[in-house]
Amino acid sequence: MRFERLVFHAWGHFHERELVFSPQHRVHLVYGKNEAGKSTTRRGIGAFLFGIDHRTDDAHTHKELRIGATVTSDDGARHVFVRRKGLKNTLLRADGSAADEAELRSLLAGVSKEVFGLTFSLDHVTLRAGGEALASGRGEVGASLFQASLGGRKVHEVQKALLDEAEKLFVPKGQKPPLNAALKGWNEAKAKVRELEMMPETVLAQEASLREQEERRLAKEAEVRALEVELARLRRVKRTAPMLREWESLAASAEGPDDPAISDAAVDDLRAAQTERRAAEERIRELTTQTVLLSAERATLAVDEAVLQRKNEIVALELLLGRYREDRDRRRAKR
Repeated sequence: MRFERLVFHAWGHFHERELVFSPQHRVHLVYGKNEAGKSTTRRGIGAFLFGIDHRTDDAHTHKELRIGATVTSDDGARHVFVRRKGLKNTLLRADGSAADEAELRSLLAGVSKEVFGLTFSLDHVTLRAGGEALASGRGEVGASLFQASLGGRKVHEVQKALLDEAEKLFVPKGQKPPLNAALKGWNEAKAKVRELEMMPETVLAQEASLREQEERRLAKEAEVRALEVELARLRRVKRTAPMLREWESLAASAEGPDDPAISDAAVDDLRAAQTERRAAEERIRELTTQTVLLSAERATLAVDEAVLQRKNEIVALELLLGRYREDRDRRRAKR
């Protein structure tokens, strides 16, 4: 991301002060006398990128603080933003509408406020502390430079903090730290994999054994089916044995004298019985038809609940009616 234009609408002692950075130049030098506003400019760039501190001591009032900028991304796209002081929606577009902070963060490519301050926004105090550390570093230039980038924080303090954090993660021959536990689990998993692994020869032998077992199973099934067929045949023979013995007995008795002739009376009795049977069958059909008709008729009858409630009275009247008819018939017979 590059700045093309920076406008301090109301920031520090600036009012509508504009800085233009030509895209044809890679480096721009901003200079001025003491109290001209160089530090104010540096601080304003950080405020534009990451927000204006709510407790800032700038000369302008809360509502007036405004910093505008035009920036270009790596793909050449131009973005115009305005930063105001506030608690929310402090990043605006040129028309005053709220802009998404994520859009500006994406242009920063992950650079945080702390990293920006220690890497791209060093002030006089930080530079002097770093220079003193470099001068007293006794040849450890890399450590001194690193210490200077940390704003004067001593390297050994950082090293100790890193070592403490490392010991929390891993201890040689330890058990509880997370990395030790993870390594133990990994080694156990590797051992389990080796235990479960099979050589190609073992796999081929197991496949051959499986095929042999399958062939034996099919042979046994065929044998069972043959036995079932034989068992069914023997059962049929067993069922027909009594009939065979009866046939043999009848055949033996047929070898005796000739059967006597059937009399005419027996023939007449047989014909009469057949006629009576046919008549009975016809009567059964008639009664069956009548039963069906009566059942259908009964299904259509409506039951009078009032009559059912007086069932006992009706039965009593029926008995009295029967007695009355008997007495009447007796009197008529006496006449």
